[in-house]
Amino acid sequence: MGRSYLPAGPRSATAVPGTTDKRDENIYAAGVLQNSANGSMSLFTVPKGQPLPFLRGTSTATTNGWQTLNQDHTTNLEKAGELGDGIGDAAIRGLSLNCEQAGFLPAAGTLDAYGATSYELMDLQRKCSFEFRVSKKPMFKSPFFAFPGVGGVNGALSSTINNAVRDISTNGASGRVRRLMTHIMASRRDTLEGVFTVCGGASLLFRSSAADGIPTLLWCVLPCTIRGDAR
Repeated sequence: MGRSYLPAGPRSATAVPGTTDKRDENIYAAGVLQNSANGSMSLFTVPKGQPLPFLRGTSTATTNGWQTLNQDHTTNLEKAGELGDGIGDAAIRGLSLNCEQAGFLPAAGTLDAYGATSYELMDLQRKCSFEFRVSKKPMFKSPFFAFPGVGGVNGALSSTINNAVRDISTNGASGRVRRLMTHIMASRRDTLEGVFTVCGGASLLFRSSAADGIPTLLWCVLPCTIRGDAR
């Protein structure tokens, strides 16, 4: 097994001296995308308990409970942009962008008024890019499609789906995270930022121009090796 390198950040005054623990972890943050959105949105800069960042153009703010406030399902950062003593120092091994998926209601034959289908994902692929920064230094930039999703609902629909004949789904997809051959080092005091950008001269075109514009969560997930404080 090769040696694993980790940053040596400042330690908490209450940690056990000379001792650390090491573990696998996901660092993650999310924001909300909506129809007609343009410009850029920063992830990781809003801590738990604060309103989610959004990119919505002329659409109205979503009122869906899971799309309004940063909680455990959208971020594990307690401080704005920082891992802090609660997490520790990180060697980031990969990067993934995941979109909330739209559900299908068999009884009505309709899609949810939120979440992405292939239509929205194709629009994101043709118009969007993502850049990850550590303490304002760009570490990785690429088009949206270069960061495959780490998971999601995966399965199949029957061609005659109804209340009796349903889809078969499982919690998980291919999980083809964009693995980094050179790990990105981030100490607990570094500032993390992920910048999602819609290209100039364009705006997102989702499947409906309803007032709230098909609000869709976008997660950035960073698989990491963490060195934390022993307590």
